[in-house]
Amino acid sequence: MTAKKKPYSFTIGFNEKKADHVRAAQILNELGKGEKSDYIARCILAYEGEKAESGEVSFAAIREIVRQILQEDYPKIQQKPEPADSAEQVIDLSEHTTQDSELTQSVIRSMAAFRKSNT
Repeated sequence: MTAKKKPYSFTIGFNEKKADHVRAAQILNELGKGEKSDYIARCILAYEGEKAESGEVSFAAIREIVRQILQEDYPKIQQKPEPADSAEQVIDLSEHTTQDSELTQSVIRSMAAFRKSNT
């Protein structure tokens, strides 16, 4: 087999007659410029059982992003204070989280898809 001139460039064509291909194309078309290759790389590594070197997701970071989105979408809703004897304790970790724009965009897309599925 002859070596490719550009080993890191690919052209992918999806089969419009296959539902999986159609959905995959829709997902990729929702991504912004430059996000497709990162998304595909992470998907391939996850499928192969390997861990991506970048893109570690922190539960605290996701929670903070979701909180911000909910505050923006529902500013009139006030959180009810928990009774003092409640077993649940809420800890604000926002000062420990970093803003990762890729993660933020991913959570925003996921929440938008969630909203669409519940309407």
